[in-house]
Amino acid sequence: MSKYSMLAMFLFVALVGCQATAEPQFNAETINVEFESLDDYWVEIPEPIKYHKGRPKFIPDGRGSGVYAITIDSNGLVVKKELVSSIPEGWLTQKHVDHMPTKQYQASKNNVERQPVRVEISFSVMPRSEIGTTSD
Repeated sequence: MSKYSMLAMFLFVALVGCQATAEPQFNAETINVEFESLDDYWVEIPEPIKYHKGRPKFIPDGRGSGVYAITIDSNGLVVKKELVSSIPEGWLTQKHVDHMPTKQYQASKNNVERQPVRVEISFSVMPRSEIGTTSD
């Protein structure tokens, strides 16, 4: 086999392999769980902390709070992220939620059946000058 034939075959296999995407898998009906109970079903796989220069693009400007929901399938993959609410209205958008980093999870010891779940996550953002201060 010539060098060019081997290179062409390697590139073909590499490109076909890159096109494969994991399909969501649901072993059972998705259930809603509270954030405090998520560890009973799925445990986040730790990743190195990424430091950003300034505010990451997925965090809106200004001060606000938001709630978004994630759906974790039976493989521990986040297959859906959806905006639930934002204060002030419109501060957080679905576009921001779509750009948030996606985490991977592994089934907890209690989740032998690998139950898919939907969980709502809430967060708040405030200026650094307000961190640690209290309002009357």
